Amino acid sequence: MPSVTTEWKELFVQCDVNVQASFIHEIFAEVIEKYLRMSNAQLRKDYMTSQHLKKSEATRKQIKMRTETAMKTVFNMTTIMNDTSNQKIISHRRLQSEVMKSNKFLVDKFKKIELLTLCAFYGVSYKSQQTKHALSEALIPVITAADNMDSHTGTVSSTSCEPSSSGHVSGNKRKRTVTEYPCGVCLHDASNNYVGCD
Repeated sequence: MPSVTTEWKELFVQCDVNVQASFIHEIFAEVIEKYLRMSNAQLRKDYMTSQHLKKSEATRKQIKMRTETAMKTVFNMTTIMNDTSNQKIISHRRLQSEVMKSNKFLVDKFKKIELLTLCAFYGVSYKSQQTKHALSEALIPVITAADNMDSHTGTVSSTSCEPSSSGHVSGNKRKRTVTEYPCGVCLHDASNNYVGCD
């Protein structure tokens, strides 16, 4: 098998170029040197690219792990009630994220009374006979579309399980009435020309 040097010399013989043997060797050495430099530069470039990709991949993995850890932290009604961010924006963003991942999140993680409280926070009207599933279906589009939680600090009575327009107690149960437009603070009917809450 002919060597590279022999093949190189043959090029000049075939072209009928009359050059000295020493000049042919000089050109050959220069070509080999440039080729080796180019190969070395390409090898270095490939190595640096692979290192950069490995670092980027490691960084992405760390961010993903941190996000997953954060998402695994306890998130319930107590977390929402203790949220002191403006208009409970932190809890709102978490709710948005969770309901987008699973439309069963609200049903699985919250009690009915807690869903009613969320309805009050988001200004969603509801009826006493609605199930958790119905409340969840009413809340999800509002949560996903809203920019923040209204963060009315009113809560829903655990006795009545809904806003009541009357404080009158009959026997052991409060009188249950459905309000279409409950006040965000006192939860009384605000459909009339109310200026503020008493």
